[in-house]
Amino acid sequence: MNRQHVKSDSQPTLLAIDTATEAGSVCLFRHGQYYCSDWLGADKHVESVLSHIKDILKDSHTKIEEVSAIVFSQGPGSFTGLRAGCGITQGLAFSLDVPVIAVPTLLMLAEQVNTPTVLALLDARMGQVYGALYKKTVIDWQEIIPTGLYQPDQLPELPNEEICLVGSGADGYADQLRLVSGKPIPVILPNKIPHAKWLIKIGLRKWHRGEVLPSHDALPIYIRDKVALTTAERQPK
Repeated sequence: MNRQHVKSDSQPTLLAIDTATEAGSVCLFRHGQYYCSDWLGADKHVESVLSHIKDILKDSHTKIEEVSAIVFSQGPGSFTGLRAGCGITQGLAFSLDVPVIAVPTLLMLAEQVNTPTVLALLDARMGQVYGALYKKTVIDWQEIIPTGLYQPDQLPELPNEEICLVGSGADGYADQLRLVSGKPIPVILPNKIPHAKWLIKIGLRKWHRGEVLPSHDALPIYIRDKVALTTAERQPK
């Protein structure tokens, strides 16, 4: 197996898998059409992904061998959910000999908003949020504040401009976020959750720029693990 991908203006057939949160979803993009299916329950991700992929392949009259690449949510998010999604992505991409496209979970939230500056927040439990600040450019989203684990009332200093907040972290900690870094936050858009359809939209742009990875690089980002490791490393020996 030695299929290689180069940048192309043609429309690929993309399969997207999102299991980063309790709400799981898959989506197929083929001939300009989206075929999506979703479910609820983190404990159902492993058993649900393949069955829902089978459903959307049937609905779209597509053979799995026609998939050009697999787009996946790389995190942050649920440990078990990310492991399931990345494991299935790796296995499918390897067996099909196709590349993968990694998309940060928080970027899916920003993609849903028609404002130039977005603070995407995902509830990380334990009174914390995963957060990242994105700014829209002519090419794509630019990450201004990198993805990290934060206390809702202790976010990094934000730019002095109108910022829209989205995600379960914004929904769950709205009161603490009304005043962030001493600046009022005028817009909190509720009920925005990650979904595989947004993976496709971002994945298409990455595909055309040639931003693809080999199957074995379908790896999750565990922000909380990274923070814990950093703390441990700082302890005196």
